[in-house]
Amino acid sequence: MACQGVWYCLVILSAFLFAGCAAAEQDRFHYDYMRLRMGGLIFAGVMLTIGVIVLLTDFNLFKKKK
Repeated sequence: MACQGVWYCLVILSAFLFAGCAAAEQDRFHYDYMRLRMGGLIFAGVMLTIGVIVLLTDFNLFKKKK
């Protein structure tokens, strides 16, 4: 259930990041490095949060039942 919410957040975030890039693109090889940097930092923060959530949960697929 929580994984589905994270998936929706990632899709919405990527849509916002790529929507701004596509509208202002005139030169194919001109990159807005501040937007790229902020997108990378946001992506890294989301991945860090997901990693911490996964580490703190007790969900384990390979846990042997006694």
